[in-house]
Amino acid sequence: RSDAVAKEVLDIPTPAPVTPAAAFAGEYDIELSGGNDDQYEFVFENGILTIDNVTGIEDNILQGVQMYPIPFVKTFQIVLPQEAEGVYNLSINGLDGRQILNRQLSSLQSTHEIHGLEKVSKGIYIVQLAQNGTVKTYKIVKKASN
Repeated sequence: RSDAVAKEVLDIPTPAPVTPAAAFAGEYDIELSGGNDDQYEFVFENGILTIDNVTGIEDNILQGVQMYPIPFVKTFQIVLPQEAEGVYNLSINGLDGRQILNRQLSSLQSTHEIHGLEKVSKGIYIVQLAQNGTVKTYKIVKKASN
């Protein structure tokens, strides 16, 4: 109303997707609902949410990867997140760029024991995990065996 004094609205309208929440490019109907106040009248116009490009989904999955123990002596474990699907390319490189290990990990198995590092020197190594063009880089440390 035009004669109303500005004040906080008691109940703010909220948008809600008509379709289930999804992380896929496309168009999704949005409906406004709620909103309540004794001095204001709400007029709602529903709309469309357009998602053109979805990014970060693979990143998020790769960020859920766990590695232990760090530092390691002979072997270490890589645990893929529950959401992981498909095959992941694993490469381990020295700081000089020399490739130490390259193999594929299947999401059918969540925990992978990484062997083949027994003879490499102690130090810092770069682990790259890649899937469908998305690459996540981690750092691991090998310590000397006692």
